[in-house]
Amino acid sequence: MIRRPPRSTLDRSSAASDVYKRQVLLRTYLVTALGMFDHPDGFEVLVRATEEDVTEVKVKAVESLGLLADRNPEMDMSVLKEYLTVLSKDRESVVRKMCAYVMGVVADEDFIGDPPGRPGPLVMLLEDVNRDVTYIAATALARMGSGEGLGTLNRMLTANVDRPDILQEEEEGLQAFKAETLVIGALQSMKQLITINNQVDMTSSLPHLEVLTRSKVLQIQVVAVEIKRLIENR
Repeated sequence: MIRRPPRSTLDRSSAASDVYKRQVLLRTYLVTALGMFDHPDGFEVLVRATEEDVTEVKVKAVESLGLLADRNPEMDMSVLKEYLTVLSKDRESVVRKMCAYVMGVVADEDFIGDPPGRPGPLVMLLEDVNRDVTYIAATALARMGSGEGLGTLNRMLTANVDRPDILQEEEEGLQAFKAETLVIGALQSMKQLITINNQVDMTSSLPHLEVLTRSKVLQIQVVAVEIKRLIENR
């Protein structure tokens, strides 16, 4: 016969779990608040928070560091660059995804490196096992005027909303929404890339853009036509 633990033991365990959850929620709230306000000690506290074992806190800390960096471009980015490089190899994909986004905000050339021989951490994230991480890395690179992520952007364009079945989601409505979001995100990044750096060879995107000019979604069709024209008229 299996003996159940005393009720008091279960109550203590449940109470301890509730306290832990509240502590995590509080720390998450605090690092979020530090990103919203330019507190003089905020940067140091947020950097230490990226060493947390709790994923939720770590992700919010990285996001808040990105907000501080975006509002204070004159700040010394050397420490932040070092931490982002380390966190880009974190075991949790949500942390790596946020790192990719913040690297695009900081926009330091060291994140690109000198590929293919010496790729920076952001370029290396294009090979991540998680597709969402590669998508964020590609859009971040485009924001920096780098064409290193163009191949990934082209793959994002194949998530055509007219073919939502290519995304392995359970709900058909979610398939269509995610496909549309991916395509629009890729198109916006391509437009940004060609605006910042018109020297990037984007001819590999033309076949995908041609397909999208016939999309049933008007926004995708219009932007695809615009980008296709920009590439052809260079």
